[in-house]
This record gives sequence, structure tokens and C-alpha cells, in this order.
Amino acid sequence: MGFENFFYKPGFNLTKVVYFDSAATSLKLISALSASIGFYRDFNSNVHRSSNFIATKATELFEEARKKIQNVIDPLKQGLVLFTQNTTESINLAAYIVEQIGLRQSDTILLTEFEHHSNLLPWLRLAKKVGCGIKFIRCGSCREEFVQNALEDINSLKPRILAVSHVSNTLGLHVPVEKLAGEAKKFGAFVFIDGAQAVPHLRPKLENVDFYAFSSHKVFGPFGVGVLWVRHGLVDEHEPLKIGGGTITDVSFEDYHLADVPYRFEAGTQPIAEIIGLSVALSWLNEHLDQWQQKEERLRQKFLEGLGKFEDNFKVLWKNPDIPLFSLYSDRLDLAGLNFILSSRGICVRLGHHCAIPIHRRFGITQSLRVSLAAYNDETEIDYFFESLSNALSTEKHVVLLFNDNSQGLAHKAIDITEQLVALSDEELVHYLIDLSATNPIPDNSFLNEGNLVKGCMSKVYVWRDTKAPFFNAWSESPTLNGLVTLLRNMCSGCSSQEILDFNFLAFLDAVNIFKALSTNRRFGVANLIDRIKEVVRKHESRN
Repeated sequence: MGFENFFYKPGFNLTKVVYFDSAATSLKLISALSASIGFYRDFNSNVHRSSNFIATKATELFEEARKKIQNVIDPLKQGLVLFTQNTTESINLAAYIVEQIGLRQSDTILLTEFEHHSNLLPWLRLAKKVGCGIKFIRCGSCREEFVQNALEDINSLKPRILAVSHVSNTLGLHVPVEKLAGEAKKFGAFVFIDGAQAVPHLRPKLENVDFYAFSSHKVFGPFGVGVLWVRHGLVDEHEPLKIGGGTITDVSFEDYHLADVPYRFEAGTQPIAEIIGLSVALSWLNEHLDQWQQKEERLRQKFLEGLGKFEDNFKVLWKNPDIPLFSLYSDRLDLAGLNFILSSRGICVRLGHHCAIPIHRRFGITQSLRVSLAAYNDETEIDYFFESLSNALSTEKHVVLLFNDNSQGLAHKAIDITEQLVALSDEELVHYLIDLSATNPIPDNSFLNEGNLVKGCMSKVYVWRDTKAPFFNAWSESPTLNGLVTLLRNMCSGCSSQEILDFNFLAFLDAVNIFKALSTNRRFGVANLIDRIKEVVRKHESRN
């Protein structure tokens, strides 16, 4: 069965678009968005408020949507569905509830090494607040090793809280949550499962689970909706994280009485139309899940087969993922430049740490190129991806630009360089930076220290003082970024410190469209780089 016609696909007027970024957000189911639009068109009313005929119908549709979602994720009716903004808010709410139930300094919170920041930071903050311990299950090198590590840690640590991803957003590892939850329950643990990456691929597992969370936008529904499933009886007497309209049954000047669950946890107006859209998306997936999983398994196998031809170029964070999600890294390729070239050919992947910095550090890297598919993709798109990858890796470097030595002053140099760079295509600009990077070799290790490291950059960038104009030197592990710092240093060569301090580097970089080559995500880091350069030059000026 082909699934592509059921979904809206972004086009941007390009003849070819390959969407391999489903782990960040999925494509949207046409029927789900139509249901949301239909609500705005026909039943534009708030719920649980007015009693007119439109409002009454709107409330009925809203609660029917809740029942549909419940029937898909919890057909045995073991718990209840609370609506939030997203998975992140769901996890924060779960941590808030557990804090109310009670946590002692002698307790332990147990997570995995590969948690998304959203399933790390709320528990890390809670551990700091209470003063209890927080430990991490080692991922190991394969599923069997991870499971063995998890069971050993659960039995030795006897955690009060076990909070794990059902599927890792960086490894694609399907965690056997039913097995781990059952083991943790022997010691009375509260079990939280982050299902954000799991629900688009498989059914939730709720046995021995207390909380299960996921987001609409990753499971083919609209943005702005999160679901927190909570086991019956767990939150009936607890305070909500937010309070206000819709959360009470009575209010006086002195006190208030909370509404029953789930309403006490759903303050204010809910994203009603979007929740209805989510219910349609989940019902559709539930109906087609068997065929969906079969298609994804074929795609997973085909991508692994294609990736095998590039073993000399890439490593994979997890060699045999359970879903079609592959995080690639390389010690010899510039992933930023490669990402840009793929994007210029209509291929959408994600470069970065994927809100999972610790697991990247665990592998000794700062970022990876994540390729994440779903059953609406097809085999021809995988062929096109590897064809484009092969072409990108075999492209000869051919861009060479020379600085005009007759230019006087930084502003004049910038004008000359701008005229040269704007004439380049986006791909040529990438190759230009890579070529320029080769002229700036790795410096002595004494310069590559924490004090010279620029904070807030996606890749490591070092800036340090130089005694000769331009009074700073720099280097980056990323070839494109190393090319950029080389460009800036060459521009500033021979210029006075005051010229450098007065120059608007960001405006110059915008003028030459540099962020097309680096991606707009790097703008914040580049701003920090420029601030660091000026700080070093300023210190040089003050010493002299």
C-alpha cells in the first residue's frame, strides 16, 4: 500500500523534495488537518463554557476526540488522557506530580544516556531540588547489552523513578519498556515513558507504566498538542502545574475547589481543533499500523543496504536501529557543508545534536546528520538520497578566490570580498569555505583549551590572542566554520584594532549570504564567535 497520497508534502516550488526529517516533525495527514479546519469552519466555539447549541456540539466533538485518542493508546481503559502543549510540558507535569507525591534525598532517579533534553532536564532539576541521586543506564553497543545494563541498574539502584524513551530520537533504539517497567515496579518505582518517537511507529506499552507522553506534531497531527496518559488514581488528589479557567468547581475570596481529573490539569482554552485533528491522525494510523510497520521495515533495510556502500565515509551512532532513523557522523567529512548540499538538492535531513547533547558526547562527537523516514517515503527517494550523497562526495573543489591586496582598510576589503562571494552559487560558497579551511591547519594543542573555546557554537571553535595584526587567531573542527574564521582573519590582516572593533561583521556575513552555507541555526554561534574575536582584540588594545 502506498501512503504518500494521504499526506501534505511541502513543495517550495521545487521539482524534487525528499522529506527525511520525520523525527523532528512528521508530515501532516490530510484528513487530520481537514478535521481541524472543519471545526473552525462549522463549530468555532470554546468548550465546557457556553450552553448554546454550537458550544454544546463543540464540547461533544472535543470529548469524542479524547475518547478516540484513549481508545487508540489505551483500549483497556487503564488510565486517563490529559492534554498539554507538547511532550515537554507533559514531562514537566509528570515531574511536578511526582514531586508532590514525595521524593527523598535517599531516592534515585534512573534515566538512559540517550534521553532527549525534554526527558532529562525536568528530572535533573527535580533531583537538584530534592537533593536525590540521578543515574544513567549505559547504552552499550547493542540492544542486548543495553537491556542487560538496564536490568542490572534497576536491580542494584532500586530507583524511585524510572524515566526512559520508548524509542530513542538519536539511536532509533526501541526500548522494551514493558520489561523494564515490570522490573522497576518490583521496587515500587514510578515509571514514566517518553513516547514522542514511538507513537508514529508502534503502539504504546502501558503495562506497569504510570505516565506516557507524546506530541501530535510527530504523529501526523497539527502542532501545539501534547498528550499525557496517567494511570487511574495517581493524580486524583494532586495540584495541577497551572491553574485558572476551567480547573475549578468553586472559588471564593479565600479559597478554591479543584475540578475533577482531567479538567483540573487543563487550564484555559485548549487547542480544540488541533486535538480533533490529532484524534483523526491516531485513528487513521491505528487502522493502518500493520501495513505501516511493514513498509517502514522495508525502508529501514534498504537504507542500511545503501549506507553500507559509504562505510569509509560515515559511522552510525546505532548500527542497527529498530525504526528507519539513522544518525550519521564522520571524522573526515564536513557535515555542515554536506547538509547544505543535500538541502540544495531538495533533501531534508537534520544536522545538530537533536536535543540530545549527552549521548553525542558519549560517542565523542558534537553533532550528527540524522536521516529519519516514515512509511510515506519510498524506495526511489532512498535511491535519490544516496545518488545525491555520492555526487556531493565526489564533487571536485573548484572555487578559488583571492583577496585584493590593493584594498585599503577593512571596509574596502569587505566590499571587494562581497563582490566576489555574491557571484557564487550556494554550493560554490560551501566549497569556497572548505578550500579556505585547508589553509588554516590544526594549531598546537596548547591553544585548544577551555579558555579559548567559544561558547554556544554547534561545533568547537577556538579564538586566542595573537601579537601581530589582526591580533587574534582562530580555528574550528568544522571545515566550513574553519573556513569562515580564516576568511575573517584574512580580512582583518593588517587592519588596526579599532577598525576590527568598529566593523559590523554580521552585516557583512548577511551581505554575502554566508548563512546559506552554514545554515541559519549557526547564526547565534557565529554571533558569539564575533563577540569573542572583538573581546580578544579589545584586550590586546588595553594591554598596549
